[in-house]
Amino acid sequence: MFEQILGIVLDTDRVDLCQINRGLKVQEITHSVSQPIPEEIKSKGTKNIGDFVREVCSRNHIQHDVVYSAIPCGLSMFRHIHIPFTDMKKLSKVYPFEVEQTLPCSLDEVVMDYHVIKTDRSSGTDILAAVVPKKILEEHLDILTSAGFEPRAVTLDSVGLFFLNQAFFSGKNKGINGVINLDQKKATLLIMDGERILFTRQIDRENSGSGINNLCDQIGLTLASFPTYRDRQFERIVLTGSASHVAGLDVLIRDRLKIKTESLYSFKNLPVKLRGNGLDSGSFLASPLGLCMAKRFKRGRAWNFLKDSYSIRKSFALTRQKALALVIFLGFIIALGILNLAVRFGYYNNRIQILENETQKVLSLAMPDASWGPETLSMLKKAVEHESAIQKRYGDFFGQDVSSLDILRELSVRIPKEYDILVQEIQFHDGKVMLKGKSETFETLEKVKSSLNNSKIFKNVNIAEANIKGQGNQVNFNIVMELNKI
Repeated sequence: MFEQILGIVLDTDRVDLCQINRGLKVQEITHSVSQPIPEEIKSKGTKNIGDFVREVCSRNHIQHDVVYSAIPCGLSMFRHIHIPFTDMKKLSKVYPFEVEQTLPCSLDEVVMDYHVIKTDRSSGTDILAAVVPKKILEEHLDILTSAGFEPRAVTLDSVGLFFLNQAFFSGKNKGINGVINLDQKKATLLIMDGERILFTRQIDRENSGSGINNLCDQIGLTLASFPTYRDRQFERIVLTGSASHVAGLDVLIRDRLKIKTESLYSFKNLPVKLRGNGLDSGSFLASPLGLCMAKRFKRGRAWNFLKDSYSIRKSFALTRQKALALVIFLGFIIALGILNLAVRFGYYNNRIQILENETQKVLSLAMPDASWGPETLSMLKKAVEHESAIQKRYGDFFGQDVSSLDILRELSVRIPKEYDILVQEIQFHDGKVMLKGKSETFETLEKVKSSLNNSKIFKNVNIAEANIKGQGNQVNFNIVMELNKI
């Protein structure tokens, strides 16, 4: 089973598209299309450009499961920043404020992401931050929305060159390499150190001179101004793009820059199969092809402006059509819930009324002389709640199954009339029962104590006080015992 991956680069005057089908063991390139955007369409706004892109895809039978899109790097700004620590979570929160100090605008006007160049536990982390104006990203996303695309990542076209170079020279990029994507109007320059992007730049050929010598001068100035270039030798510069197939161009650049130079023709050495039409321009569309070759956009390895915390389009995945469908669906679910509650409420009211009538019939038959009102169930409920409150109040003292009546009943059984004893006071306190009264003899008190010790309700029965006071021979006593929870 294949996954259809579409790479798209939206330039100011052109749209480049490339589609591959990726399986478990094989990749097939099926479409490669470059189409200029007519001036009359550009002048009508982003929606018309999006409709034009959708029509190009339909006409060329381009389909997609995953979309990666790119903005020209000439529309962005780059900043080399040093962060004095290596904690990536902390870095992702701190670096925007470091970048802001070098910008001509505030963070509210831009989106950004970073690429890690070097990490060192002792010195910290070097990053290359890419900054894009929010207005440009907004327009880019509006075009994609109108075209029916939901990109998994939005990056720069030079990132496509990065992934393409990785696919062509897998395992060979151990030193510093460069890629120049060359067309009639501009050249995109990418410098890498292994799997690290060191620098990227767009050179406008129309403003730098029409000759290739002027282009070489611009590239040479860029390389000479880059610090790493003076410390280490470049392994190679790879030429690609529509203007890179000029005979002798690679030799000319090699002689001028003194660097090994080679051209990346069509799909030479690429680990993919070719299927379909319109594939002869493969090397012309290096950036969208490279986007298709990306396995994943990991934070810190490849710029992805959709993941930027300062992006104004975090909810881009919900297109207008999907948002409307979601609102309709949620409204339908809420309506069903309200209808269900109404049906249940009516059903339960009906059942309660039936139960009320049946309860009145039973009580009328059991107690025909009593008068039962229309709210018999409410009356019974209040009575149950009252008893429950009493049980809750005294339950911890008396035990789960022991009530005050149980205690009085047990005392009447354990202290019969034959014992000739008078209980004057009963107290309940702190889990104990205290009896105060008078007895005819001390022997009678011992009999009472023995009888109470045999009870299942009482335990640890003691005669706390027993003496004869005042006139007569009656014994004043105080018996204390604990409740045995049952």
